[in-house]
Amino acid sequence: MYVPMQSEDHKGKEEEVIRIRNRTNERKNERTVHSASKPPPEAQLTDVELTCPDDWIRHGTKCYLPFNIHQSWPFALTTCQRYGSTLSKIKTASENHFIASLLSKPGKPTELKEYWIGLTVEVTDNDELFVWSDGTPTSRYVGFWRQDQPNFLNGSCALGKVDRKDLEWRLETCNLLKRFVCERPACVQGSYFCSSGSCILESKKCNGVNDCDDGSDEQNCPAAFQPACRTYEKGESGQLSSPNYPNVYDPNLNCRHVIEGPVNSRIELTIEHFDTEPDFDILTVLDGGPAENSTTVIKRFSGSLDTIQTITSSTNMMIVQFRTDAQANSRGWQLKWRAVPFNCGGHFTAQAYIQSFSSPGYPKTFANGAECVWTIETTPGQVVSLIASVLQIILAFAMFTVTAVIGIVPLFIVRVMKKSQNEDEQGYLSYLTCFAGGVFLATCFLDIIPHINEGYEDLIATYDLNWHFAYPQFVTCCGFFFIYFIEEFTTFVFTRGQQPGHGHSHSLNSHQQQQRNKVGHSGNDYPGGLSPGMSKERKGSVNITNLRMEEASTWVVSDEKSNILKSLTFAVAMSFHSLLEGFALGVQDSTQRIYALFFSLLLHKGVEAFSVGLQISMANSNKIKTVFATILIYSMMAPVGSIIGSTLQNSETNIYKDCAIILLESLAAGTFIYVTFIEIMASEKSNDFNHLKQLLWIIIGFALVTLMQLFFGHDHGAEGHSHDGNGTTHSHQHHHHHGR
Repeated sequence: MYVPMQSEDHKGKEEEVIRIRNRTNERKNERTVHSASKPPPEAQLTDVELTCPDDWIRHGTKCYLPFNIHQSWPFALTTCQRYGSTLSKIKTASENHFIASLLSKPGKPTELKEYWIGLTVEVTDNDELFVWSDGTPTSRYVGFWRQDQPNFLNGSCALGKVDRKDLEWRLETCNLLKRFVCERPACVQGSYFCSSGSCILESKKCNGVNDCDDGSDEQNCPAAFQPACRTYEKGESGQLSSPNYPNVYDPNLNCRHVIEGPVNSRIELTIEHFDTEPDFDILTVLDGGPAENSTTVIKRFSGSLDTIQTITSSTNMMIVQFRTDAQANSRGWQLKWRAVPFNCGGHFTAQAYIQSFSSPGYPKTFANGAECVWTIETTPGQVVSLIASVLQIILAFAMFTVTAVIGIVPLFIVRVMKKSQNEDEQGYLSYLTCFAGGVFLATCFLDIIPHINEGYEDLIATYDLNWHFAYPQFVTCCGFFFIYFIEEFTTFVFTRGQQPGHGHSHSLNSHQQQQRNKVGHSGNDYPGGLSPGMSKERKGSVNITNLRMEEASTWVVSDEKSNILKSLTFAVAMSFHSLLEGFALGVQDSTQRIYALFFSLLLHKGVEAFSVGLQISMANSNKIKTVFATILIYSMMAPVGSIIGSTLQNSETNIYKDCAIILLESLAAGTFIYVTFIEIMASEKSNDFNHLKQLLWIIIGFALVTLMQLFFGHDHGAEGHSHDGNGTTHSHQHHHHHGR
């Protein structure tokens, strides 16, 4: 076979061509493999169809939903989170332009187009950190800021204003009430949208498995898949019940009902019948939703209910959960729900005549989560005043004056009667003391203790506590033992070194001690302690009597120091109770309500002040300055409470603060019990005055307070309300925010 010979040059060129072809083929193969395994982003955007939930509008890979309700930035973020979304996170000019065009569409509100977006700034000592509402940090130089922005002096939350075809950003105070825009990721066509914001395949819905982390994919499923106890109720009213009701429900249930009313409404839930296994089969009512991480527990029910229960949410959503164990099932429960309108806040123009506004649903209480703003404007040069606040200060001063005067009066009565040698007048002093005992008895058992129990129940309901021990009653007993210990300890300290065996000076009540002092004094009016006609043998007995009275007087002098400390402790307990009464006056926002509560408190405080003044004067009648100072401090407490209640109403609900109030008032109740039964009733019963008259005066004091409670009863239960005021040069803005 003939093989032609090739020159060396030709052979080298051929080998080079082969190498070039091989490298070209390798590159083609690499591109083919890359295209098959990982398509470029452009292919994903154009080849995959994305979609959004109902009412949401898609742009690119995001879904947007404008809310035309007015909320502060933190509340707006919470609302977005309830729908599995966040406040809008604008990263490109295209997104900024799209949102501006979305907010400018026909049918949108024609007033100022300003909306919260999801950008906020955290100012530190060294720098300002910009953060999106999902926690992603960003730069201050990235954004579509208005000229002279961002200005940190204006606030720390970003507000977008529609200007022509774009959105201009600026920083504003976060508690302004504005509209807002939420965003969530779009999902592939054919997906199911979980309430938490994630997506799953449509085929996984109602498969008996919680593929959504919140279980929303197992709601409203056909009965063939599972019992009809996982539903999403949307509308204005409806009815729910346990499975098989009114027959026995099944074991091992895990039911979940989400209720959604119209935006800016509230859900009112009425439990008409309830019967479950106590402590094991539990119905839980949650405020908020549908996302589980945006809810708070309102109340849990288990066992039986004797009366119809009504609960109101703080949002337009509520979740009802029912879980049972494997045994001992009961009939179950039935409830109704309805959406109730909720409107608060407004705009007023101040006039020469009086205008009024009130909290939502006044005089009823309202749920946490309310956010209300009242703007009051006037022309330049005029002053806007809130009459309720001014009136409360005036009435607080009037209450201080009346209480102080009435509290001082017993001092003069006691001093006059103690100087009297007439035993009948001494009896009147005993009867007045018994009257004070009746007042304290009624105040303790008809006013303070019921209020403690009510506050204890509210504490359990508000913070979902599970206490089986009677803590308030235990602390009340501690208050009793505390004041008892104070008396015995101070007596021990002040009487150390005295000879034992002569008894406790307290065993001589005020009237008996006075009688003995008179005997000892009369024996010393004559030289040697003899009165006319006494024999020498009689003289010896008089000397013994005088010796005993000198020892007793030493105990009385020592006991005066103890009396001062005891009376001050008693006054502190009374003052704390008076402070809480002042809170009730301070939180009122209606002129009519303020007057009604003021006169009710004035009657109650007048009788109480006289009784307190009498008790303190009996213990310290020779120390006028001490009595005056104690009465003045006591008299100031109700006005101080009124002013605090009027000016510090925006304090957030706090479990430590609420527990401290209940515990301190329980201690005060223990002091009341000690003073009533040990200091007054036991002491007065041991003297020689008419016991039937003493009982009569105790009943009179008790009956007087009882009648005032029946006909002029005042309410302590308003301490939890919260208010806040913000004024400008020519307008006054009253911002009411009550949050959990």
